[in-house]
Amino acid sequence: DVTSDTDVWAIRDRLAADGGIDVLVNNAGVMHFFDVTDGFPLAKQLQEVDIDVNGPIRLVDAFLPGLLERPSMIINVSSGLAWVPYVPAPIYSGAKAFVHAWTIALRAQLVGTSVRVIELLPPVTDTPLADGLHPSFERMDPAELADALIRGIEKGRDEIAPGQSVQLKWLSRLAPRFIFGQLNKAVNNNG
Repeated sequence: DVTSDTDVWAIRDRLAADGGIDVLVNNAGVMHFFDVTDGFPLAKQLQEVDIDVNGPIRLVDAFLPGLLERPSMIINVSSGLAWVPYVPAPIYSGAKAFVHAWTIALRAQLVGTSVRVIELLPPVTDTPLADGLHPSFERMDPAELADALIRGIEKGRDEIAPGQSVQLKWLSRLAPRFIFGQLNKAVNNNG
């Protein structure tokens, strides 16, 4: 449970007793689809922040001392939505934008240490998390995403944005209103 200090410390201590870890992957996430005008429960919104934002912070805090002792890697999984928010998932979109900015800062702070910081920004991936998305969104196979991550690591990339995520990145800079409208077109057309 990435929201529990006790659980995180317990797994850290257990793994440290076995020699520690070389790679920390922050991938836990939840995405709630809601409209703020419909009275979505505050507790569920804050739970999403605790998992999607505080979880990675908590894990890096717990594991960083051990990671600094050897060549190692932190892989933070954000999303192409870090660049262009998806209206029906406002907390998730904001959380992934946070993870993106935090990863850049974390990477800069760890320059010159033994820890490499990588960000994976997946497109819509064919996992249960994507079940609530509009069916028009293409879904990347998880194995294809894993392959893209490994290829990116091998090429020395610190930011890996496979598939449509790289399009979101560049279009968010070149034509931000256009790509925001395109991403949220299904929402606007279907209420």
